[in-house]
Amino acid sequence: WLILYLISSVGTVAFSSLMDPDTIGVGSSGAIMGLFSAKLAQVMSHTLFDVNKANQDEMIRLDQLSAVICGLILVSILS
Repeated sequence: WLILYLISSVGTVAFSSLMDPDTIGVGSSGAIMGLFSAKLAQVMSHTLFDVNKANQDEMIRLDQLSAVICGLILVSILS
């Protein structure tokens, strides 16, 4: 997760400086959104495409999915 955080951070700073080269953008919100997006992709892929799942596993995955979506919404609102 640390490598993903660092890659997301460097990517968002690079994209921000390409879009607006006159300002300096330093922050962790892009890196945190990258982590949330990666976790959302992981949970969704396990929830939607796993064919060998039991009922208990399905409930756990849906709980994880709802937690990640709520986290994304909160970070989006507060950013």
